[in-house]
Amino acid sequence: MCGMNAKDIHDLRDEDIINGRVEYNRSKTTGRRDDDAFISIKIVDEVKPLLDKYLNVLRDRYSTFENLDHALAKGMEQICRKFGWEEKAEEEAVAKAAKFKSKDKASTVLKSERISELENELEVLTKKVAELETELVHRDQIVGAKDETIEVLKKYVSSLEKDKVDLKIELEAIREKFFTKTGARKSG
Repeated sequence: MCGMNAKDIHDLRDEDIINGRVEYNRSKTTGRRDDDAFISIKIVDEVKPLLDKYLNVLRDRYSTFENLDHALAKGMEQICRKFGWEEKAEEEAVAKAAKFKSKDKASTVLKSERISELENELEVLTKKVAELETELVHRDQIVGAKDETIEVLKKYVSSLEKDKVDLKIELEAIREKFFTKTGARKSG
């Protein structure tokens, strides 16, 4: 949206959309120009889904534009981290903190950002733990299936051993009958 600031995005309403354009007075410079800082931006196709999704929603989700600005900054930090631009994210955090005249406020902002980072890391770790737990359950199921298979195979082998003994007995009986009938001598 052509660099539109958080306050103007936060305050955007349906009536600001006129003939396929966003038309509003830029809050930062209203009153400093003869046209009250009137801005008119053509809505390109890429922006339409975002406007449909967020127009009139941001005011409900974020009670002040400062809260929206903070959320946007957090999102940008996450993007920086995702692409390995951590130094840039840290520089932005320091620059943002430097805007505050009070050291306490700057410290609070930095602590808040660190808490947010830790919460994100915790979320990632929680997902990894859940994945590992799921993997362990699957392994237990596989091991359980292997144990069941082993038991079935043991029963089968036992059954074959019994059949082997029965066949030996039957073979011995056949040999006895053969030797008795023919009068031949048994070998071995």
